[in-house]
Amino acid sequence: LNGLCLLPGADWRMMGERLGIPAETINQWKRWKIDLPMFYVLQTWSQSSGASVRILHRHLVSPQMRCTLLAKRISDFYKVD
Repeated sequence: LNGLCLLPGADWRMMGERLGIPAETINQWKRWKIDLPMFYVLQTWSQSSGASVRILHRHLVSPQMRCTLLAKRISDFYKVD
């Protein structure tokens, strides 16, 4: 998400929180300094029953994230309305 979001702090940790990843898990990944943390966020979230492209898009365009470039790329390929 770095570079694709307009707001400071709109990163993998915020997205993880918004998608319901437990804070303990996010903090553990941060301590481990894992490569590609957003992969882990999406991989973990994708296994939940509420995971959908529409929900992902809604989080990306939220006032807290404002990841408009990434959201646009998703909406170019998927129906998100």
